[in-house]
Amino acid sequence: MTMIHYFVGDLEDPKFDYEGGNWNGNMPPRISPYIPLSGMLFQQARNKVRSNEWEGKQTDWGSYVIRLYPNQLETYLKECLKHDTKFVDSIIHKLDVEKQYALVASEAV
Repeated sequence: MTMIHYFVGDLEDPKFDYEGGNWNGNMPPRISPYIPLSGMLFQQARNKVRSNEWEGKQTDWGSYVIRLYPNQLETYLKECLKHDTKFVDSIIHKLDVEKQYALVASEAV
């Protein structure tokens, strides 16, 4: 069974190409601790992409990226991690409210 890591990534990193790029390691670099999400909870986020509420796509053989503003990330993560809002706050307070970030699901290597 493949282990998946979830984290917030930097969409503006020059080594990451959201629109194309090489599918061998093309994911934004991690700028948060790993987030304890389950596959089922991440699937809910992907459903928001399918319904065009959020923007996201696969960017690497083993990575999926969803573009979100910090307020969207905060709402989603607090819904998912009700027991650990301090953990969510520790991630969100470091982000620029004017920029989008990546919620990344990536196969552990």
